[in-house]
Amino acid sequence: MSGIESTSGHGFGRERSSSFRGNNDGGIDIRGRLYCMNFVIQCKAWVHPIGPKIIRELDGALTQLENSGAIGIVVIPDDGRFSFDAVIRAKMSVHYIILTKEGSICEDLKAAYC
Repeated sequence: MSGIESTSGHGFGRERSSSFRGNNDGGIDIRGRLYCMNFVIQCKAWVHPIGPKIIRELDGALTQLENSGAIGIVVIPDDGRFSFDAVIRAKMSVHYIILTKEGSICEDLKAAYC
């Protein structure tokens, strides 16, 4: 079971979500709403570190009207890592972007919600 699938067992109920696959999705894999939080999730199962390009793509997707006010989340496997530049890019964004690992997604979502 993935970290995303396990969120319902940690006090999160999925209100609404949609998965996307397409050329114009801005890298978004899942768009949803959890309680009063709108979110967009990008999942990466890469063996190399996630760089700032992925964060820039998500940042751009968050500026689109249908994602207005949403929290951006990038999820990687527990053995993955984000580059230093990716972390800096996420912190510099005008949007709230969470960089998390699959096993930590519940705690990170709770921290954002509370």
